[in-house]
Amino acid sequence: MTDVKIENSEQVEGLSLSFCVSDILHGKVSENQVTKIVASTNAPTAKNFENLLESYADTYWHENPEEGKSIARRFWEAGKIDQPRTRGEEPNWVGDGHWQKPGTTEHFRIT
Repeated sequence: MTDVKIENSEQVEGLSLSFCVSDILHGKVSENQVTKIVASTNAPTAKNFENLLESYADTYWHENPEEGKSIARRFWEAGKIDQPRTRGEEPNWVGDGHWQKPGTTEHFRIT
């Protein structure tokens, strides 16, 4: 797994809703830098998505659950969350990192 420090102007694509929102909460990357999040979730409706956010808030974003949910909602409302599992496709593998540069397939973590 590669750890990368990115510049404030660099764009990134997320591969995990939970981990990417956590990185945003911790100031490792800004919302404006994220072009989209290709999540491994399977929440096809707004109601399903809200239920998912409730469970993620306490598990992944417990330091600031309301802001974590707000960040995720902003991506959802902007159409910046892609969920391949809702189309019967396989979820992402994020064991080697949950970020990538748009148009590439090399995964990394942001430090």
